[in-house]
Amino acid sequence: MNDLEWGSKIIKFIQTEMIKKNIPLEANEPLFSSGLIDSFDVVQLAVFLEEDHQIDIDETEMVFENFDTVEKIIEMIKRKK
Repeated sequence: MNDLEWGSKIIKFIQTEMIKKNIPLEANEPLFSSGLIDSFDVVQLAVFLEEDHQIDIDETEMVFENFDTVEKIIEMIKRKK
């Protein structure tokens, strides 16, 4: 799976499971710092990523720097693989 496919899948999850709206989201759009997602959402997103990508995300990695944009999430996934 490439970055674009990962990004599309992550955006779809955020739209349907977290914000419950199909609003346009870009891979570089702030999620956490804009208030679209909160710390509870980060935990839900981390569980999704762990299951979908067969990775382990430590609690210490569930921070703004790793989850503020889809691009940052993809970078973290790449580091974990």
